[in-house]
Amino acid sequence: MLKKMLELSQGLTDLGIMSCFVGPFTQEFIAEMGSTLRDAMKENNESSSRVVKVFSVVVELSQNILHYSRELMGGGGEETPLRMGMLAVGKKGDQYFVLSGNLIASEQREELVTYIDRLNGMDKQELRKLYSQKRREGPGPDSKGAGLGFIEMSRKASGPIECSWHEVDGAHCFFSLKIQV
Repeated sequence: MLKKMLELSQGLTDLGIMSCFVGPFTQEFIAEMGSTLRDAMKENNESSSRVVKVFSVVVELSQNILHYSRELMGGGGEETPLRMGMLAVGKKGDQYFVLSGNLIASEQREELVTYIDRLNGMDKQELRKLYSQKRREGPGPDSKGAGLGFIEMSRKASGPIECSWHEVDGAHCFFSLKIQV
C-alpha cells in the first residue's frame, strides 16, 4: 500500500494536481481548503483577480458536493449526514483547473448536462443577464442555494465547463466536472 501512495503522488503531480481531497465535505473544511489554496497562489505571485476566480470555483464546486452528493459517510443515519466527494486543483502551463466528482441520482444527469451545455453556449453578456434573472427569481424548490453556482462558474471559467458521468448502479452515477480558470 505504501508504494501505491508514491505512485498516486507521482501520478497526481504528472497531471499538474497541486491539491486533492477525497472524503467528507463540511463548511469548515471548505473554508480551510480555500484559505490554504489562496495562500499558495499568493505565494506563487498570482494576481488577486485570478486567486479570487479559482477560489470562487473551488467554493462553488465544494458547496455542490456538500449539498447534493448522494454518497453519505457511514450510510447517512445522522440528522445532517456528511456528504462525500472529491475535489482537485491543478495547473498546466499558465492555466489553473478545478476538478470535482460526486455521486448524483441518475435521473439528475440529463438535466445537469443540458444546463451545462446551455451555459457553455452563452457569451459573458448572456451569462450576466441570466445571473441577474436568477437572482430576481430566487431559488427553485429543490435548490439549497439561489441556483447561481453554475452560472457563476461559467462566468469565471476561461473555457467551457467539461462534464462526464459514469453509471455506478441503476440509481446513481458519478458526475465529474472540470473548470479551467
